[in-house]
Formats: sequence, C-alpha cells, structure tokens
Amino acid sequence: FQLEKLKTFLSLESCFPREGGGVASKKNVDASLYRYLVACERTSKKDKVIGFAEIDCRPLPSRPNTNANANAESTGTVLPVQQQQRRPYMCNLAIDSKWKRKGIASALVMECEAFATECRYERIYLKVRERNAAAVQMYQKLGYTILDESAEMRKVDGSANAESMVLLMKKEIT
Repeated sequence: FQLEKLKTFLSLESCFPREGGGVASKKNVDASLYRYLVACERTSKKDKVIGFAEIDCRPLPSRPNTNANANAESTGTVLPVQQQQRRPYMCNLAIDSKWKRKGIASALVMECEAFATECRYERIYLKVRERNAAAVQMYQKLGYTILDESAEMRKVDGSANAESMVLLMKKEIT
C-alpha cells in the first residue's frame, strides 16, 4: 500500500467549519495545519483507496463567553473533559475490510502523529466508539490512553437515534 497526502484539499475545504459558523473559504483556512491522508493500493490498471485518516492541528475558534464558561474561568474551575475542546484531533480513520489487520491503520496513525509533531504539538487526541474493540486495542497498543468516556447520540440505519459510548483518547508524542 502507498500513503499519500490527498491533493484535492482545496476542493474539500468548503466542507470544513470556520470561526463564526458557516463553512470555510480559502481566506480563513490554514491548509498547512490540516492533513487528509490516503492509503492506496497501486496496480498497473488503477489505484484504489484502501484507507484514510484526517488530522486537524488548526487552533479552535474561541468559545462564546457563556455563563458556564465565565463562571468556570472566574472561579478557576476546570470544565469536564468532554466540554474541553482538544487539538490536534485525529478523526475518520477507516480501512477497507479486505485490508484490515495488515498495519495500514497503524501506518496512518503514525503519519498523523508525525504531522502533529511537525506542528509542534506534544500530544494528540481522538475519539473512538467503545464497542469498536479492535480499534480501541490498536490505539492502546500504539500508546493511547483513555481520558474520558461519554454517551453520544447517533443515527442507526439512517433513522432512529441510539446512544453509544465514545472514548476520548490521547497520546503524548514528544
């Protein structure tokens, strides 16, 4: 397999959130702090995408000064982990089922970690569904630890909402 940086970032950037709401424009996205990595199978006939991952090192926009945030800041209270926003954030790691357990996911994770290190971060964060035992085990094998777990609602089969436990994990990368 081959790891490549997706060359169509500019065509995708209109989907990214931006400060103040809405979507991004070329003026307000620092593409140098974001990567979309793609693993490809190269054959003589054509290339096939077999996996991908995203890493976002862009700083988050400041949060609105809500009463809860203002009270927490004025009293020195630390907000619960699930309310704190973390960067850099790795997400959307996916591998074609025929290519699982061949080291591709680990290679993509390590590329994300290398990029976060390039961006001068000392740790990296991700979320994973608790029931995805293979992924949780892989992340732990790669040195990730669980910071928090929380319930999140999501669509099941495109219709009904179901609650699912999600783990927030982190790794020190220095």
